[in-house]
Amino acid sequence: MPLVPFAMAGVLTPALLGVGMLGLATPKFSLGVSIGVAQWLKAVTVTTSDAGSLGVGSGQLPLIVPQPLLLANILTSMASLGLAGVMMPLKSLGLSTGLSGGLALGLIKTTHPTVGVGVGISKFSPTPAAPFIIAGLAQAGLVGPSVVRIATAIGMGLNKTFLVLVLPIPIVGAASPVGGAGVGFGAVI
Repeated sequence: MPLVPFAMAGVLTPALLGVGMLGLATPKFSLGVSIGVAQWLKAVTVTTSDAGSLGVGSGQLPLIVPQPLLLANILTSMASLGLAGVMMPLKSLGLSTGLSGGLALGLIKTTHPTVGVGVGISKFSPTPAAPFIIAGLAQAGLVGPSVVRIATAIGMGLNKTFLVLVLPIPIVGAASPVGGAGVGFGAVI
C-alpha cells in the first residue's frame, strides 16, 4: 500500500497532541506536513550497492527512519532558522516522533538487475523537501511567513536525515551458485 497523507496525518496528529501542541490548527498542520512529505517522497531516488549471488532480484522494506536522528536534525534546523522558544523542543519531538512513525507506513521497493539473492545497502538521494512541505501546508489552508519558516525547518531536517540514512535491503530472486555484485535502484511508495 502506498504512503498516503491521511494515514501519515493519523500518526503525526497524536504525536503532536502528545507533546502539548494543542489547538485548532494542529490537525491542519499535520495534514499539510503529511501531504508535503508524501509528495516529496515520490521525488526521492534510492540506489543500492548489491552483493550476493548472480541473477535478477527485487527487494522491499518498510521505510524505517530513526526518530533520534530525525529529532536532532529537526532541532538543529529550527534553531538555525531562529525558531527557538520554549515550545520548539516539544514541537520538534512531536514532529520527529510522528514523522518517524508515519514514514514507517511507506515501503522501499527495489530492483536488482545483477544480484538474485543477497543484500543491497540503500542510499537515498533526496530533492529539497521544503517546497513540497510549504505547498502541502498551503493545500491544508496554512500560509504566511511563519508557516514558510517552519516548513523550511522540517524540510531541512528531513533532507539532512535522508542524506545519511542507510538501510540494508534483502534481495530475493533467482539464486545462482556464482557470486555477483552490482547496483540496484528503487523508490519509496
